[in-house]
Amino acid sequence: MKNETKIKAVKVVSDVLEDIIGDVMNLTGSNIKWGEVEMPDCVRKTLEEE
Repeated sequence: MKNETKIKAVKVVSDVLEDIIGDVMNLTGSNIKWGEVEMPDCVRKTLEEE
């Protein structure tokens, strides 16, 4: 896989994981009861880059 394709794939997967994390936190109420949850490194790096 070329580096550019791999980078694009990682960004797409990171976006999907970010959406899933938000949905899970909202549905379970974990952001209210337990505070911020630990995010996967790929999501954290993407959010820090933005």
